[in-house]
Amino acid sequence: MQSVSLSPVPAQPNPQHGRLMPAPQATRPITSGQGRTPFCPDTDRLVDVLRLALPIPPATPAGIITYTAQITAWNTSNHGRAPNELRPYPLSPGSCPVASGECWLCGFTGHMRRDCTGTKVPDPEFKWRSIAATIKT
Repeated sequence: MQSVSLSPVPAQPNPQHGRLMPAPQATRPITSGQGRTPFCPDTDRLVDVLRLALPIPPATPAGIITYTAQITAWNTSNHGRAPNELRPYPLSPGSCPVASGECWLCGFTGHMRRDCTGTKVPDPEFKWRSIAATIKT
């Protein structure tokens, strides 16, 4: 017991990114539990969010078909689980990318949620947009 030290936790290498990570107190925990280290800087989390985001189909008949296929594939592979930063949800055709300052309710820029009068996105898309925006802030 005499050789035990209670000094602050030093920076640890992150095997996922190959960089030194700050001590856990300096970061927020990852809530997804998808095999990642328990703490990761928000900048790295945002890189993952933007990298994993699915392509947004155009607001055309073909885009709607693509979107429907994305939703079907997402529902099949996720079995009722909610979206998270490592499990992105498909975005409505013609909408804005996640973490772009968009309204989470309709997926478009130019207003905030409290002023939204647009068509509401599905609840899982709202959740995905709110996760991405929260990581960006």
